Amino acid sequence: HYSNFDNMLMFLYIGILIVIVQGRLIHGLSKKFGEKKLITAGCSLLVLGLLLTPLSDNSILLYLALGILAFGSGINTPSNQSLLSKLADDDVQGGVLGVGQSLSTMGRILGPAVGGIAFQEWGATSPYIIGACAMVVCVVLSVLLPEVSHLNSQKQENPAN
Repeated sequence: HYSNFDNMLMFLYIGILIVIVQGRLIHGLSKKFGEKKLITAGCSLLVLGLLLTPLSDNSILLYLALGILAFGSGINTPSNQSLLSKLADDDVQGGVLGVGQSLSTMGRILGPAVGGIAFQEWGATSPYIIGACAMVVCVVLSVLLPEVSHLNSQKQENPAN
């Protein structure tokens, strides 16, 4: 199917897209839409990308799915961190961000472990389906997140204003 070089190109493609999203686009997207909407959109894109990946029967469709995954991840990760930062009181902000990062790391450990077991037990498509189902739960939960206005975050940064 895909050679080591092909896999390297896929990872390079994903990495470059995430760098573009997080290094160039996320600031404007955050200002325009806010973290809550970006988290919901990012999780939704991850659902779509995870469902498309195992259905990709050619490289063009696979790269489309990987691009959707990269964009979803690229907007979701910094939006989660930003929302945590804005919601946490100043005296516990570091701890809250640390716990958030720890939970993210735990997901990066448990996800591949569950995916590996699913792959072995139910086949190559199952990790993607399980991941998509988990992300659907995240989409639903993201709707329940509090809305943090950009004005409120500026007031928190400059309490004298």
